[in-house]
Amino acid sequence: MTKHSQPVIYGTYGWEHQIVISSVVKINNSYYLYYTGRNMPEYKMGVAISTDGINFTKYSGNPILTNDKPWELNGTLDGSVIMDNGTLKMVYMNSNASGFGFATSTDGLNWIKDNNNPFFTINNTANNWADDDIAYPSFVKTNNDYRIYYCGIGDNSIVYKIGLLKKQIN
Repeated sequence: MTKHSQPVIYGTYGWEHQIVISSVVKINNSYYLYYTGRNMPEYKMGVAISTDGINFTKYSGNPILTNDKPWELNGTLDGSVIMDNGTLKMVYMNSNASGFGFATSTDGLNWIKDNNNPFFTINNTANNWADDDIAYPSFVKTNNDYRIYYCGIGDNSIVYKIGLLKKQIN
């Protein structure tokens, strides 16, 4: 592995004053780098595209996912994206770490949120083990098994744990 000498994208100003990567997906011959932009207290999601995985250009239509539903509160963040049978599927979290949403896209740029969002909340954790926060979803598909690994904290603990959610997706 070779460490690249410079960042591949930078935070700038406004909604992406601070940035953090959440996923990279190869679509045809391009890499789509999904990231969260933060300018407290707001969070939004953007994408940058590259043909070589090093030189990325931010999409001019950013942000691609914003908070337009009451449950999302101050933002959408940490979208974990997979390609599944020609459709991009994303699991993302809301700004207070109380719920996960689901969205789909055919081009990686325009996303449609599921009408059943949030599909999972802190109240859905088994025995309420994460009734304070659920965060940082990592969405994977193996064969026909969809899994979401996530961090959670509850019971007045200061220790984060990793949970597993299996999701049925159409």
